[in-house]
Amino acid sequence: MGKEGSAEERAARERFGASLREMEAAAAELMEVGDGLFRHGEPTDPTLLRRYQLYKSVKASAGAATGAGAGGGITGDKD
Repeated sequence: MGKEGSAEERAARERFGASLREMEAAAAELMEVGDGLFRHGEPTDPTLLRRYQLYKSVKASAGAATGAGAGGGITGDKD
């Protein structure tokens, strides 16, 4: 079971790493689009407001990840 277990663990780590890279890419894309959409600040349209709140949340999380010296993590432009 030692080799099987380690092979399974290695495969799981690889899948996790791939999923993490996909999430980071999606967050970076969301921030890029949000920077363009919301460059003038908070929208008044209720539909856009939900998207703005998501954008601000992702941007804040990215800032916390990069500002804390997490090494890796989500990268994005600083304001």
